Amino acid sequence: MAAAMHGEHRPLLSEVTPGDSGAKMTFWTLVLVAANTMNGPGIVALPAAYHASGFKTATLVLAGAALLTAATVSVFVDLLRAARDRCPNVELCGLARKRGKEMYWVTLGLLSTGIVMLSCAQIVVTSQIIDAVVVSVFGSSWAFALYPSPSFVATSAGALLPFPPGTFGLSVGFLLNAGVCIYFAQFDISGNLTPQYVSSGLSLYFLAGLAAYVLSTTAGPAPEPVAYSYTELCGVAIFNFAFVVAVPSLFTDTRKYVNFKAALFVAIAVVFVFGVLVGTLGSRLPQPAGNVLATVFDRHPGLLTKTTVFSYAVALALPIPVYLILLRRNLEAAFSGRWAAVVATGLPWGLACLFYMQPWFSSLVNWSSLVCLGFINYSIPLSLVVDARRFDAYVPAKERAIAFTCFLVTGCVIIVALAVNLFQLVF
Repeated sequence: MAAAMHGEHRPLLSEVTPGDSGAKMTFWTLVLVAANTMNGPGIVALPAAYHASGFKTATLVLAGAALLTAATVSVFVDLLRAARDRCPNVELCGLARKRGKEMYWVTLGLLSTGIVMLSCAQIVVTSQIIDAVVVSVFGSSWAFALYPSPSFVATSAGALLPFPPGTFGLSVGFLLNAGVCIYFAQFDISGNLTPQYVSSGLSLYFLAGLAAYVLSTTAGPAPEPVAYSYTELCGVAIFNFAFVVAVPSLFTDTRKYVNFKAALFVAIAVVFVFGVLVGTLGSRLPQPAGNVLATVFDRHPGLLTKTTVFSYAVALALPIPVYLILLRRNLEAAFSGRWAAVVATGLPWGLACLFYMQPWFSSLVNWSSLVCLGFINYSIPLSLVVDARRFDAYVPAKERAIAFTCFLVTGCVIIVALAVNLFQLVF
């Protein structure tokens, strides 16, 4: 990003091939980065899903989403390998361009919206927790409110969402979060490996802390399941594995000798196990909220709960630069390097600033994620595999048949989920 800002030449994705000096990821660093890319705000919604649906149902749906993602990744990687020599830009938007301008702009629009909203969700969640950290350490946190009139707002609320809903402004937590994430977004994915190691370690600490908290505060059998929307459960499950858009960039930044498919399968398995453990543990809490972090922090704000929640906030913040890098790389096909960097960084943080303390933000994220993330992570990559001949790339008929089957399944799930949610909203 820095090089782009100063007009210097920086190798684009199309100029880097696996095995080059710019492709530094090994098998286990690829597992780590891929797992962290999937480890997002959707994880904190799993305890409520497990509590409402029961262990068997929730785990079955989560396993189905994991298997569907693994099948999509498998056939998509085959396309990337076959098309690499014929299509210089193997980013998702670069591949879509081969199917015409209309397909390219649809892909770019869905991808940009999906990544921006995913980034906004992660930015909002982590910034709120960082503000709670500031309150815990200094007794107060501050924000510069822009509306209804410019003014400074202070809060000493010991809650996970310390500022009053509806406030438009820049908080201390938001600015700290932005400074760290924008700095790391200046590098490529291979330059963000150290933060990803830290993120993985903090995620494990969060899991251990959650287990210790649950075991120390609950006893007896888990609460009985309650009525729950299966379309909502499917949406949460798919949201937790929405990383297929990152596969082309990971493919390019990985060393040539690495078993790429196997590493992604391991990452999917790790996220599945992590999700089951978080969902199972959190579901044992009485009436877990949609955000298990709020359930833990607001009810028992002790040292264990604070360190557990704060550690996961940092773990979620460190992958944000990877999202910005993915967006920048895909925008480079439409804009110059300078403007792609500006838009990829400024748009998510600008929107997050507007959404940060708004009560309707979660609904906006849910709808935009359902509309964009499902199609861009499954439908479009799978349609590219089915139409592999457009790239003069050979993909076996069996692989294309698998891609077509997955395309139909994911399309039906997404459309049904949208229809049911829309029906519930209207009626």
